[in-house]
Amino acid sequence: MRGLGHSTLLRGTVLVAVAFAVLLLAWPTATAGDRRVDAQVSIATSSPAHHRKAMAIQALVKLNNGNARRAITGMAKHADDATALVAIAALCREDFRGARATLIDIAEDTDRSEAVRCTALAACLELEATDGHDWTEVESWVEDTVDGEDEMDAMAEAVKAKRFSKAVK
Repeated sequence: MRGLGHSTLLRGTVLVAVAFAVLLLAWPTATAGDRRVDAQVSIATSSPAHHRKAMAIQALVKLNNGNARRAITGMAKHADDATALVAIAALCREDFRGARATLIDIAEDTDRSEAVRCTALAACLELEATDGHDWTEVESWVEDTVDGEDEMDAMAEAVKAKRFSKAVK
C-alpha cells in the first residue's frame, strides 16, 4: 500500500512539474518585434538629428503592428517638438485606428507648442478632406480649436483653401 501512495505522489509531482514547464514555455516574453520597436523608439526620442528621427519612425510604420502603432502615437504626444512633428506626419500618412483621436487631442492641447498644434490641425483636416467631408462638417470644431490664435487660424485657412476648395469664397 505504501508503494501505491509513493507512486501516486511521484506522478502528481511530475504532472505539476510538466504543467509548470509548459506554462513557462508559453509565457509571453519580449519578442523580436518588441525589441525592434523599443530600439526605434530609443533612436527617435534620443537622436538630435531630424533625419534619424524620421528614419526610426518610418521603421516603426513598416513594422505595422500594434506595439509600433502605440509607439508612434506616444511619440506624437512626446514633449520634444521635433519628435512629435515627425510622428504626427506618420499618423496622418498611415491613419490607423486611434490616429485621428490622437491628432485631435494634440490640436486641442493648448499646452503644446503652436508648431505642433498647427501640424496636428493640418493633419486632422487633411484626413477629413481625404474622406470627402465638407468644410461645414469640420468648421465648428476648427473654430473651437483655433479660438483666436493667429497661427492656428492661418493654418486652418491654408488647409481650407487647398483641400476644401468649395468652401473658399
